[in-house]
Amino acid sequence: TLFSPDDGDVAEVLAHQGTTGSDQQSWHSFAEVIAEQGFVALTFDFRDCGQSEGELRVNMLEKDVRAAVDFLRARGHTKLVCIGASMGGTSCMKAALENDLEGLVVIASTPSLGWPTEIKPKDYALLTMPKLYVSAEDDSVDDIPTSIPTLISLMHKASPEPKELKFYPGEAHGTEIFDTESGDEFQELLLKFLEGLG
Repeated sequence: TLFSPDDGDVAEVLAHQGTTGSDQQSWHSFAEVIAEQGFVALTFDFRDCGQSEGELRVNMLEKDVRAAVDFLRARGHTKLVCIGASMGGTSCMKAALENDLEGLVVIASTPSLGWPTEIKPKDYALLTMPKLYVSAEDDSVDDIPTSIPTLISLMHKASPEPKELKFYPGEAHGTEIFDTESGDEFQELLLKFLEGLG
C-alpha cells in the first residue's frame, strides 16, 4: 500500500515482522502519520503473509524488500529509508548493503535469519547511513537462544556512526511496541529520526 503525500521527497519502505498473523497492516497507522508529515511510505506483505501469495522463505525476504525499494526508485524517489521489524529489520539491513539508503531502522531484529539473509561481522562497516536500533527491554523469541535486546545492542555496537540505540520497557516484539504505554514515544522517536535525515 502506498501512502503518498503530494509533495513527498523522502520515501520509506516499512517491512513487517514474521510473528503469527503479522502483515503490512501493522505499519498502516504509522504510515498514515508520516504521510501527513510529508513523507511517502510503502507497506507490503512478504510472501505468504496478508494478501500476498507464495511461500514464506528466508531466501526471498531480501528480494521482497529489494522489490519495494526498486518500486519507489521507479517512482523517482532518490532518498529512501528502510524501516523493518524483526525479520523485516534483518531484511532491511541486508538490502541496505546493496542499496544507497538515506537511513535504516532496525526494530527487534536478529543479525541472521539463515542464509542468505544474514549480516556478517564485516558487513556492518558498510552500513554507513544513519541508523536507529530499537527493542523492548525484555523481548525474547522462543527459538532464538540470545535475547533480542542483547542482539540489538551487539548490532548497534558493531555499526559505525551515525547510530542510535533505544530500549522501551516490557516484552512487546517489534511493532507491538506501538500498542504499549510507550507507543506514542516510539512513534515520536521514528518520526524524529526521519525528520533528522532532512
